[in-house]
Amino acid sequence: MSLTRTLDATFLNGVANHPEVRPWLGTDGESFADLGVLLALPGAFALQNEHGGFVFTPTNEEGGYEFHTQFLPEGRGRKALAASLEAERMMFENFGARVLHTYVPHDNAAAFGLVRIAGFTRTHEDEANSYWALTRADWQARRDRASPRMNA
Repeated sequence: MSLTRTLDATFLNGVANHPEVRPWLGTDGESFADLGVLLALPGAFALQNEHGGFVFTPTNEEGGYEFHTQFLPEGRGRKALAASLEAERMMFENFGARVLHTYVPHDNAAAFGLVRIAGFTRTHEDEANSYWALTRADWQARRDRASPRMNA
């Protein structure tokens, strides 16, 4: 169930257009979602497993990435949380991320719970979404608290 990096949107397009996923991705909920448009942006890539994954696009700030999440129903809950925590680790340790950004539609309770459990902080909101961020420093502090080092 570990994540792999890809530039190919084929699998994630299938996930994004699944009838139980598509309505949560915004716009009209009915037209085809083509994640290839995001993956075609300079510096963009995806991390995926057999249940779905994340598309990361660089922001204007150095080391900043916005990401979009999509998981099939059988990959939600604990599986999606485990994938989220693995993606955070990979982004901060392997891909040089300094901050991760995402947004959650107000009516998506599952995504709201996921970002909170994964350690993100709400930065602001508008009429449709709440916006969240996780810095490398906050991620590292949470990781250090979870595995305290023994004093010598």
